[in-house]
Amino acid sequence: MRRTIEAWNDYLEELLNQAQAETRQVSLTLKNGKVYVGFVVRTFDPAYDRKYIIVLPTMSGYRTEPTHEVKFTTDYTRVYQALMREDQSRLVRGVNDFQVVVPVSEVLSANLFDWDAYSRFNDPAGTPIQ
Repeated sequence: MRRTIEAWNDYLEELLNQAQAETRQVSLTLKNGKVYVGFVVRTFDPAYDRKYIIVLPTMSGYRTEPTHEVKFTTDYTRVYQALMREDQSRLVRGVNDFQVVVPVSEVLSANLFDWDAYSRFNDPAGTPIQ
C-alpha cells in the first residue's frame, strides 16, 4: 500500500497513512473554515479512489476571519471520557457514532497535529504568541 501511495505521489494519502500507522492525529481545514482534529479511522485501499476521509475527532472549531487562526469550540475527548466512566463498552460500541466523514473535495489543507507543539505556539490563554 505504501509503495502504491508513493508511486502515485499522493501526498494527502501519504499523510493519512502515516497518521494512522503512527497513531497520530491530523488536522483538517475545510473550505467552509471548519477545522477537525482527530484520528484517521480507515486506511487507503489502492483499488478505489478516495472520496472521503473518516476521522474520530478529538477537537473541532473554525478558522477566524480575517486572520484564519484556529478557534476550538468542541472538545470531544470530554464526552469520550464521560462515556468511559459511565460504561466502557458504550464508547467502544459508539465509536462509529462519533466518526466524521469529510469529502476530500472539501479539504483545503491537512497536516499532522501535535498538541504539545500547538500549545507551544499559543500562550495559556489560547491566544497566538506574537
